[in-house]
Amino acid sequence: MKNYLFLLKKLYNENFILIFINFYFISEYLIAQNLIIQKTIPNDKDEIFFETIELKNKEYLSLGWSYLQNGNETDFYLVNSDSLGNTNWEKRFGGYDKETGISLKEFKNGNLLICGTTRSFGNGAGDCWFVITDNKGNVINEFTYGGIGDDYLRDAIITEDQEIVFVGFTKSPNGLKDILLGEINQEGNLIWIRTFGGNQDDEGWSIKLASDKGYILSGFSAVINSSYTSKVIKTDKNGIRKWEFSKEQVYTPYNVTCTIENSKKEFIVVSTIKDTGTERNEISITKLDNNGAQIALKTVKKGFNAEVRWITETPNGYAIACSIEGKNKKRIFILFF
Repeated sequence: MKNYLFLLKKLYNENFILIFINFYFISEYLIAQNLIIQKTIPNDKDEIFFETIELKNKEYLSLGWSYLQNGNETDFYLVNSDSLGNTNWEKRFGGYDKETGISLKEFKNGNLLICGTTRSFGNGAGDCWFVITDNKGNVINEFTYGGIGDDYLRDAIITEDQEIVFVGFTKSPNGLKDILLGEINQEGNLIWIRTFGGNQDDEGWSIKLASDKGYILSGFSAVINSSYTSKVIKTDKNGIRKWEFSKEQVYTPYNVTCTIENSKKEFIVVSTIKDTGTERNEISITKLDNNGAQIALKTVKKGFNAEVRWITETPNGYAIACSIEGKNKKRIFILFF
């Protein structure tokens, strides 16, 4: 079974939390990379976890999806763990078809935002599904966004006004995918919606709040079986595009491109590229100014096949989480620079 490192987040205590998908595995590391907690929770079902957050009470909350007994349908799967990684409680949310839990956030009042994609509810083949619960996972409200085609959610954040801004992709009239960006309130009322795309498949996979109250989107464009391009889009607070940056990359699972804004209001973009000489993957690190112009570029070779998963800023620079191709398995690597 392949295990992909998918998320590296800085915790309140300046530690890091590592998330794997295909089984539930939480490891917390100090910046010095000393292992503090390692926890594996076995289960008789196949679970995939996509995001884990630290709550204000120092507990952990993990979201993903769980396969049902017939092996086809899936439900949102939510697990609450104590500070040592021991399970406190778990919840499942779903219908008659497939639900995939992707993004998890905590409101100021302690309520939880659980969201992803549903094929059981809504208007179309796949719709964005938002579930708001109390801090024990009891449902307060739920709603969907989508048309008659596919609308998939890939990330969401909560604004200072406690509204929800989400990113993903939608099938355009020409059959291709466009990046989907929208804002919706806790009652399910849509505030605005934007799409970005062209003559190729475009998907949004990450969104972050920028210092100017706008948003920074990360994703990719793909001409299937041909070329892949990492894409970064900066918008204002209403989702209007201010600038866009693209860079050729190689295909990786989920085509992950990650972008953060640093303390100097610069943007750091990490993606996976190919060394044309060795045909092995490398890590590309690009620094952009606040107008999207490239001001620095660094390539990390290290002689291994790396796939970028996440980036976070540390007190001394940055940490990038990667998976590395080994003999018949993926290994985990954290690069500090």
